[in-house]
Amino acid sequence: MADKPRSYDAVQTREGILSHAKVLFSKKGYGGVSISDICRAAGCSKGSIYHHFNSKEDLFIQLARSAFESSWDDWDKRSAGYASASDKVHAYAEQFARHANLSLTKAGEDFISSLPAGSEALESFTKILTGYVKRFERLIEEGIDSGEFKSSNAAETAFILLSCYSGLAGNVRMMDKEEAVKLYRTAAGILLDGIRQ
Repeated sequence: MADKPRSYDAVQTREGILSHAKVLFSKKGYGGVSISDICRAAGCSKGSIYHHFNSKEDLFIQLARSAFESSWDDWDKRSAGYASASDKVHAYAEQFARHANLSLTKAGEDFISSLPAGSEALESFTKILTGYVKRFERLIEEGIDSGEFKSSNAAETAFILLSCYSGLAGNVRMMDKEEAVKLYRTAAGILLDGIRQ
């Protein structure tokens, strides 16, 4: 019984570190945050951080993995209510507009640019991003398999659609959220016109 509270505390500490790090990375970018900054924000020691994470890079990778997994868990629940692949692409565009953490996306770009080519951290982060695109690729494949979308390279189409959503994100930051959602739905419609049968 004595082990349970300790285990619970360890999980709470790890989650607290990730939560505070997310806020800091979102505000200051990857390069603007030090382990000392995270310690101060989370109210813990460097030893505590290094107990849970091998490095600042490892912490950021774990944060990215958690964010992407959470995003897809939410999407899996929402997408079950849509009948067609086109409806899902529109709904995904809306979700992207409403929930994209643009500041954390910028921190991700900062993180990538800070890593040397071929590094283990870059490989791990790329794997997370590739997994994200693969999930969206399955949505495109669903539309192709049902005859709703033209036969095409699903991986390429998924990458293009997600790149458009990401690119648009940088241009709607100052817009009202509902305006941004409307713009994303319009963009999804334009993109879908190009892949529908």
